Amino acid sequence: MQQIAKTTGRVLILTGVITGLFWALAGRLGSFAGAAVTRDSLWIPAQTLHVLGAVLAVFGLIGLQALYGTKTGSTGMAGFVLSIAGALCFFADGVIALVLFPVLGAADARLFQADGAMNSPPVFLMFVAFAVVLMFGYVAFAVALGRADVRMRKPALLLIAGAILSNLPPGPVSPAIIAAGGIAWSMAMLWVGLTLRRDPSAAA
Repeated sequence: MQQIAKTTGRVLILTGVITGLFWALAGRLGSFAGAAVTRDSLWIPAQTLHVLGAVLAVFGLIGLQALYGTKTGSTGMAGFVLSIAGALCFFADGVIALVLFPVLGAADARLFQADGAMNSPPVFLMFVAFAVVLMFGYVAFAVALGRADVRMRKPALLLIAGAILSNLPPGPVSPAIIAAGGIAWSMAMLWVGLTLRRDPSAAA
C-alpha cells in the first residue's frame, strides 16, 4: 500500500501542476471557446495541458480509490464512479477544444456565435452534462476522502470549492472566476499528492 500511495502521490502532483498550468493559460486567454481565441498562440499549449491533466487525473483517482476504497463507503464509490466519468468528460472536452475548435473556427466562425451550433442543443447540452458530472463527482469524492483521512480534510474542502467554481457556466460567470476555481482544484490535487508523498504509510 505504501508503494501505491507514493505512486499515487506522484501522479496527483503532476496532475495538479499540469492542470494548474492549463487553467492559468485559460485565464490568460480570457475565453474558453470562440473562433478568435482558437487562433491565439496559447490555445494549443493550453489545450494540450488540458488533455494531459485529464489523463493523469484518471490514474490519480484510481490510486486514491485503491487506497481509501474500503474507508469511503457508498459515498466514496459513487463519487469515484462520477469523478472518473467527469475526468473522462474533461478529457473529451480537451480533445474537442484541441482538435475540433480550431478547424471549426477557421471553417465558419458563426458556429461559435451566441446562436451558433456550438452554443445550441445538442452540443451545448453535452458540455452542460460534462460540467454537471464533473462537479458532482468531485464533490462527492472529496467529501468521502475528507471523512476517510483527517489529513485530507483541508485539501478536500479546496477540492470541493474548485470543482464547483470551475464548472460554473462561462456565459453568466466570468472566465477569471472559472479559471480561479480550476487553479483551486489543481492546488487541492497537488496538496493531496504531497500529503501522500510525505507520509504514505498513513493512507494504508
